[in-house]
Amino acid sequence: MASILLGVTLWATGVFDSGSSKSSMRVSPAARSRSVSRSRSTIPWSNPRPKRRVATASLGAHRVFAGRAFSVAYPRRWTLKGGEAPAPWGTDTTIVAPGDPHTMLRVDVTTSPTTSNPITAAEPVIASVAQEPGYRELGLRSGTFDGRPAARWEFLVAEGGVLLHKEDVFFTSRSGSGIAVLTSAPADAYGNLARRFMAMRRSLVAHR
Repeated sequence: MASILLGVTLWATGVFDSGSSKSSMRVSPAARSRSVSRSRSTIPWSNPRPKRRVATASLGAHRVFAGRAFSVAYPRRWTLKGGEAPAPWGTDTTIVAPGDPHTMLRVDVTTSPTTSNPITAAEPVIASVAQEPGYRELGLRSGTFDGRPAARWEFLVAEGGVLLHKEDVFFTSRSGSGIAVLTSAPADAYGNLARRFMAMRRSLVAHR
């Protein structure tokens, strides 16, 4: 997420990139010691497998990014800023809304995760982001995504003077790749975009 937010080493180090910067971040032992307790909310949720492996009607006119690791649908007017761009942890795909770089979808993929437990992998980065201005956790829940174990982390955080609302969904594909799906928008606009973001997430299909 922001230049100081979620380290983009993703599953490889238990740190996920969840924002607009691609710079990586190492989590200190002190940050790890403040990791989030797993006794926090574990209310089950699930992302049902779509009957059609494409965007739902909520997206309206749309395009489909079909990469090597996954496919995902997005609104036609949105811009693909990077499609499976090489990154130290694997690849990064960022799709941005017109006129607002804070409103976006990001999908990070790594092929060498150190854990298949998404809650465990997310704990160090959550502890680090919790120190940032305006941070407030809205939920951290375990569940499933496309039939796979997953975690959904929802929170507020300030970046560049803008309070952002973000959701990050982490899961491991059937081939063992770690995938993180982030949606982000200014806090006062996120509610109006929630259904669109849900449609984009549900359109995602992991290929490997």
